Amino acid sequence: MTGRPSPAHPGVAIFSGRRLFRDALAAWLTEQSDLSLVGHVSDDGDDLLDLCRLRSPAVVLVDAGSNVGALARTLSALRGSFPAIRVVVVYERLGPDDLSLASKLGVDALVPYSHGLDALLVVLLDHIRGFQAGGDEHGNSDSALTDEEVEILTLIGSGHTITRIAELLDLTPCAVENAKRRIFAKLRVANQARAIARASALGLVARRLPAQPAADHGDGPVLVLLRGPDTSVRRDAVVAMLSDGISFAIENSGDEGDADAWNRWHKGPVLLVLVDPHPRDWEATRNLPVVLVRSSPVPRAEALNLLARGVVGLIAADRVSAALPPALTLTSQGHIIIDPAVAPSLVAVLRMPGEPDKRLPGLTVREHEMLVSIAQGHTIRETARRLGIAVKTVENTQARLFLKLGTHSRAGAVAAAHRLGLLDLTGEPAGPVASAGPAGPAATAGPAGPAPKPSEPAAAQPDPRQS
Repeated sequence: MTGRPSPAHPGVAIFSGRRLFRDALAAWLTEQSDLSLVGHVSDDGDDLLDLCRLRSPAVVLVDAGSNVGALARTLSALRGSFPAIRVVVVYERLGPDDLSLASKLGVDALVPYSHGLDALLVVLLDHIRGFQAGGDEHGNSDSALTDEEVEILTLIGSGHTITRIAELLDLTPCAVENAKRRIFAKLRVANQARAIARASALGLVARRLPAQPAADHGDGPVLVLLRGPDTSVRRDAVVAMLSDGISFAIENSGDEGDADAWNRWHKGPVLLVLVDPHPRDWEATRNLPVVLVRSSPVPRAEALNLLARGVVGLIAADRVSAALPPALTLTSQGHIIIDPAVAPSLVAVLRMPGEPDKRLPGLTVREHEMLVSIAQGHTIRETARRLGIAVKTVENTQARLFLKLGTHSRAGAVAAAHRLGLLDLTGEPAGPVASAGPAGPAATAGPAGPAPKPSEPAAAQPDPRQS
């Protein structure tokens, strides 16, 4: 697999210690047709140098606020390591000494906040044209991430399997596996969760995937994959589908399943029905629309998390015989079906003005410890050993965490937590690294650093109902 280390349009990297400001600039840059955002980092100079090595930007956009002097060491290192990169500094106010220092540090342009985004766009485009006209080149193509590798990273962070990534990118599974090894070596990490943590810290993982065209299932009938323990509720679901002529296949609880194979074989919509599922059953949803049948009531907060995770139908077990067939028909056509017991409170929450933090998943102390451990690349057994709990407890807690974050993989949990600000990944060390395997040389470990801390304490407070 080959690819360019830089995007089709000249790339811009953002360096800012303010998360909201950084995200706003990133969102604005992604809307500019003549520019490409290659990544964004906080006020860690080593992270900025790593980003420049991995993505070779033409311009680094630096947020200096009111203190250029605080960035002197970082700008000096940037200029020494990547002399061809253009440096554009945006600032609130500067004194004569700051202007002199900026000149000595090799800053190419200074843009005050008061000039606005239109002026900033003109300056960025001017310096990118100058970069292109000068034929400037920098970076090492052997250590830089290609566009294809960044796309694979994004798909991994979204919970896609190797097989599915290969299909989406028209590659072989072997090519994707080899690309993963190269990505790990370039990021200097040893496993998938660690790769997503590092990529998130550098702003390499896209916030939203490009919309994929819907699969063409034609006008075929609905096919249901039924999963859950063999109970009277599941038997009622079977009888209801048989009575209505709905095609279905029963999967044993805990099986991996192969939703992609069903999608390829079946010429109609495929739905997954989970009946009182075991936590492990959620790991095999494979991005299928899920109709959930529950014997126990669904609290409002949990219902919101279920909807965010891809559940398109909530049905009470005592109504499964009458409600399941019409629910399957409607959900296969894109509708969402909510149990009447929770629907009014959900509507009230969705209409509630403000208070956005109430929609963030509230993690228990144990769930947050689990999230930190996953971000550090620990295996389930390593997490159990570090926290002094049983492996089974780790698996059950991890399943609840995945449910709250709307994901079904460890890499997806790290990506989701980063988007929600539940982890301060910018301070994440690279950690110990094993050999990159046959596809690349062994990578060395980065310096040790502090464990991640919650960036939004209010969202990570213990929930007494889930302790």
